[in-house]
Amino acid sequence: MSPLEKTKEPPTLTSATYEDLVREMLVRLGEDPTREGLTATPERVRKAMEFLTKGYQEDPEVLLKGALFTVSYDEMVIVKDIEMFSLCEHHMLPFFGKVHVAYIPNGRVIGLSKIPRLIELFSRRLQIQERLTTQIAETIQKVIEPQGVGVVIEARHLCMMMRGVEKQHSAAVTSSMLGCFRNEEETRSEFLSLTPPRPTSVYVKNHRRVPRPSFAFFAKEGEDFDILIIGVATRVAHRSSLRSTRHRAYPLKSIQAVWPMTLDHRPTTKDTSCL
Repeated sequence: MSPLEKTKEPPTLTSATYEDLVREMLVRLGEDPTREGLTATPERVRKAMEFLTKGYQEDPEVLLKGALFTVSYDEMVIVKDIEMFSLCEHHMLPFFGKVHVAYIPNGRVIGLSKIPRLIELFSRRLQIQERLTTQIAETIQKVIEPQGVGVVIEARHLCMMMRGVEKQHSAAVTSSMLGCFRNEEETRSEFLSLTPPRPTSVYVKNHRRVPRPSFAFFAKEGEDFDILIIGVATRVAHRSSLRSTRHRAYPLKSIQAVWPMTLDHRPTTKDTSCL
C-alpha cells in the first residue's frame, strides 16, 4: 500500500494535531516527512503560523485605548512608511509593503507607536489589502473620534508574483478616507501630497528598467538620449569622464546637456539644463 493510500482516511481531522496535519500535507505533496530536512518542519510550520496569525488573539480597541491623550492640537498627524507584512487569505501567500496613516485630532491623540502596532495587529491575520486598509481607518475613527482619518497602503503580492500571472513589478495601492479626508478635497490632497508613491525603477533607453538610483541624469549624444546613472554628484568636473564617490558612474564621450529624471519624465531635445 502506498503512503498516499494510507493517508486517504485519517481517523478524524479534529483529533489530529497541527503537526499531524502538516505531515499529512507533506505526504500528499509527494514528500517523505521522516527525512532529515523535514522531521522538524511540522513544528516549525505551527510556530510560524501562530506568529503570522497572532492578530486574532488581540483586541484593536483595547490596544488604542491604552494610550489616549487630551490635547488642543488640531493639525494633521501623519505616520508614514510603516512596514507591513501579511498573508493573503486566498492563497496564504505573503503580501508586503508600506502603510501611511493620517488623522486630524478632535481633542485627543493616540501614542505614535500605537499606529504601527495597530497595523501589525490587523496584518497578522489572513487578509486582503482592501479590508486591511478599511479596518485600520475605521478602528482609529471609532476609538479616538478624530475629525477624519486617511489610510493608504502600497503593497506587492506574491500570489501574483510567484504564481498565476507572474508579474514582478506590479503594486497595489488602496486607500480609505473618513470624515474630513473624504469630504474635503483640500485635506485629502494635503495628505496624498505628503505621502507620494515611491518609484522603484526608472525608464532607460531600449525599454530596459533598472533599480532607481539616488540620482539619474540623461546625457544627449547625437540625435538620441542615453542614460547616465550616478549616485550623489555635486559637480561635473570633467564632462568626458564623470565620476561619483558613492555609486558607480557610466561615462559618456560628450555631454551636451544633463537633466534629472523621474519615473514620469522623459526628456526632449528642449531639455538643456546643466549642472
